[in-house]
Order: sequence, then structure tokens, then C-alpha cells
Amino acid sequence: MVFTSSSRSSMLRRLLHHPLSLYLLFIALMLLKLMWLHHNLHAYNITMGLLDKIIAIGSLLLISFWTWWLPRKGFKISLIALNLILTALIYADMVYYRYFQDFLTIPVLLQAKQVDALGDSIATLLQPGDLLFFADWIAFVIYGVARLLTRRTRANRTSLYGYSNQPYGHTRNKARTRRRFTAGGITLVLGLSLAVGPIYYYSKTWAKGLFDNNWWNVSMYNVTGLLAFHGYDLYNFAKDRIGSGPEADPADVDLVKSFFAERQNQLPQTDSPLFGKYKGSNVIVVQGEAFMNFMIGQSIGGQEITPHFNELMKESQYYSHFYHQTGQGRTSDADFGANISLHPLPIGSAFVRYADHTYDSLPSILKDTGYSTNVFHAYESGFWNRYTMYQQMKYDKFYSKNDFAQDDPLGWSLSDVSFFRQSVEKMDNDVSEPFYSFLITLSSHHPYALPVDKQQLDVGNSKGPCLGITCNRFIM
Repeated sequence: MVFTSSSRSSMLRRLLHHPLSLYLLFIALMLLKLMWLHHNLHAYNITMGLLDKIIAIGSLLLISFWTWWLPRKGFKISLIALNLILTALIYADMVYYRYFQDFLTIPVLLQAKQVDALGDSIATLLQPGDLLFFADWIAFVIYGVARLLTRRTRANRTSLYGYSNQPYGHTRNKARTRRRFTAGGITLVLGLSLAVGPIYYYSKTWAKGLFDNNWWNVSMYNVTGLLAFHGYDLYNFAKDRIGSGPEADPADVDLVKSFFAERQNQLPQTDSPLFGKYKGSNVIVVQGEAFMNFMIGQSIGGQEITPHFNELMKESQYYSHFYHQTGQGRTSDADFGANISLHPLPIGSAFVRYADHTYDSLPSILKDTGYSTNVFHAYESGFWNRYTMYQQMKYDKFYSKNDFAQDDPLGWSLSDVSFFRQSVEKMDNDVSEPFYSFLITLSSHHPYALPVDKQQLDVGNSKGPCLGITCNRFIM
């Protein structure tokens, strides 16, 4: 048998358009993208071994098994759509991880309006190698353009089996339908075996308690892989929103009530020399954005990195062994812990998910004793749902971006120097005493783009994200 160039091209075209070939190509491309994601994570002590790749393949089969049940055209379109959706999800996880060392969850996506404010930060997180996530789409576009340019007009052919009223055509269509549903069923069973099997084995061996405790998302990913992690997140979200949710044991509720009742009946220790010492004094709390203590008390080239902070420490109490309790709510979680003394949620932000709840907060307690309560933050009032949450926390006034003169723009909004100056002016002129003021800074936020004329610390040749731009910012 002799094959001409034309016949070989025709056979190759048929092979490429065969459903099984297209499906295997889809699985291979998505697996490569998941592997490229993992390579770029640089996650400590987390590998993607053979079993992890098997879980990834099984997850892809579970996500896409239903495509086999569609007619030929629908099958192709659904694979293209899945490729687009999964590529977007994988890449979004990649960018989010570079910033937060975590993966996206549905509660975080419900806070997506905040992504608009992360424009500059996101731009710094993009890398040239990211184009590999979209290499197949680039190739697809080139292929499509080439086909359009080389397409020739062909005579329309009437297929003998194109009429459903012909017995042979009807039989052939039924056979195709059976094959499609059989293929989909086999894919579903195979996906369950490849994905669920290894994960179940892990959960019964070295990952015991995987689905019983609040694991860190990256640790969950280490067991389930990215796609199964998102599937489990979807399950938890649906259970939380649709189901009744977890209910506390009545005995635990009674124990909590008795604890608070006992505490309320206890008399304060008035014999302490500090009891009532500062009664009626103004209270000011400053939350430093992304401020960490590793540079406090340190010097570079004889220059103190935090000279003003060092001076304050001489007349203050300083606790160096303090560990933040923030989760996916980030800055809002820090606010939640400092003012409400509760741990953050394992998923999402309490400011966003439970802003309609009633809280015993520091501002509400001080307000009950006659204090004026105010919060200052020179950014959009709706960011992290602050405007709504601060009403529940019983603040009298929220001074947000619109309340500050933008006389020294820096980063996301206003420089901390101007922010502190204007906030103090408002405390002097607009706020009645005694007052509680909570201030949230902003200048030390990612992407740390401090203009050269504002850099006071000479770090010499030690330029970089920490010793260069970032540490110049921490002149406090």
C-alpha cells in the first residue's frame, strides 16, 4: 500500500480530530500546567511525585468525564471551555500564591472586588515564564489563523447517513450514543479510582485527620493536589451555605454561658497598683501594615533602621515574641484579633462573611464607658467590608480616604507621614475626649514602591525587596 503526502496529511488530520486524541491532548496539556504551577510554587518540603501526578490525572478525568456525553461539536467546545477555565484558575492560584503563599478559595473569590485595588501589586507578581501557562492558546490562535488563510472553497457533500429516517443512519447514531456514554462512564470510574484512592490512602496514613481538622490550604494541596483541593473547598462552601452548618453541643454552650456569668460576678482586683491608673485616658492603637519586628533595633552602615520606634521602646513595653493570628482575611483578620480578641476564620474573612453579627469589641466596650470611638484608614471605606463591620463594632466615626486631603500621595493612597499628621489633627479638633482611636497604616504595603526622594536609609549595594526598597520604608 502506498501513502501519498495528501493521504498522510488526511490521516493525521483525522487522528488529531478523533475524540480520544483530543481528550488525551486536553489531559496532557492540563497536567503540564499543573506541573508548571507546582514548579513555580517553590513550596518547602512539598514535592509532586508519581502518585501526585496520578491524583492530578484522576481529578482531570472527574472534571471532564461528562464531555463524552455530548455530541461531537459540543465535545470539542466543552474541552476548549474547560481548558480556558482551568488555565485561568491555575494561573490565578499562581499569582495569588506569590503574594499570600496560599491558594484561592470561594470565600476569597467572593471578595474579588478587592482585586481592583491590587493592580500595582499584581503587576509586580507577573513573570515572563508565565507565558507557558498560555502556550497552547497561543498555538491554537496561530493554527486557527493559518486555517482561515489556507481554507479553500469546497463543494458541499451530502452524507448518505445524514438523514435520520434512513435505517442504517439511525442505527449508526444509536451506536455512537452508546459509545459516548460508555466512554463517559469509564472515564468517571477511572477518575474516581485514580483521584480518590490515593487521597483516601494518604488520609488514613501520614495525613490522618485531613478532613476532620482545619489544615492549612497548602498542606491540603500537598495531599489532594490543586484541583481536588478546589473541589473540597466547593463542597465545604456548599455545606456551609446550603446545609444547617455545624452546631455546638448544648453542653458546651452551657459551659460557655456559665463561664461568662462567673466572670461577670467576680469583683475586680482593686488592690493592684495599676487598677484604674489610666482611667479616662485617651487610647490610641496603631496597626502597622506588613510591619515585622526583624528590623527593629537593627542598623545598616551605622544607621538605625527604625530610629523612632527605638526611641518609643525606651519608654514603653515591647513584646518581641508576638505571633500574628491572621488567615485569609489578612489585614482585616489583624483588626479582628486586635479589637475583638477572636481567632480568624480558617477560610475567608470574618469582616466579609460575618459582618452582620454582634461582637463585644474594644471600641464597643469603651463606648459604653463614655469614650468617643474612631477608626482612621486613608483608603476606600468598602475595602475588606470595613464600613459595614465598623458599624457593628460600634465606632462613632470611620475616617476613610475621602476624609483625608491627598497632599502626599504614596503607594495605594496617602503616605503614612501625612496620614498620621492629619489623624492627629482630627483627634485634636473633631474628636471628643476621652477617645479611642484605631489607626491603620498603608505605606508599608506591597509592592513597596517607595520613591527615591523618600528613601532615607542608605543600604549601599544591598538592593532588593527587603534591604533595598522595603526597609527604606520602615523609618518610623
